[in-house]
Amino acid sequence: MGSFGWNDKLLTGITEIDDDHKTLFTYLRAPEDAINNHNAAEMARGILGGLSDYTKYHFDREEAIFTKYHGYELKAFHFEQHRQFVKQMGSFEEQLNSNADISAEMAAYLSKWLVRHIMTEDKVFFDAYTF
Repeated sequence: MGSFGWNDKLLTGITEIDDDHKTLFTYLRAPEDAINNHNAAEMARGILGGLSDYTKYHFDREEAIFTKYHGYELKAFHFEQHRQFVKQMGSFEEQLNSNADISAEMAAYLSKWLVRHIMTEDKVFFDAYTF
């Protein structure tokens, strides 16, 4: 997915989490592919549900790991980042349902958010704890 695709710098060292992140990047390629194929709005609507469901699954799994480590001081902040992402996904869904073509905006937001979140929030936790 352009400059925001998966690369090994995003590895957390936790196989399950890394596999989840790779799957999320697979979902993120769909809006970009749709834009390139000129059917962006239709395809964006099609992938948003699956992406939303998988994101919630991943956040639940990640948050369960964080909850085991009571000393993680940024847990509340991290969880709030997840909630804000889910809220933004809802906003995208509303806009797409009103026939707005936000595919390019959605693709850019999702890929930038995921890279930033992994690099600045997830890695802080996973680098601090030994599993």
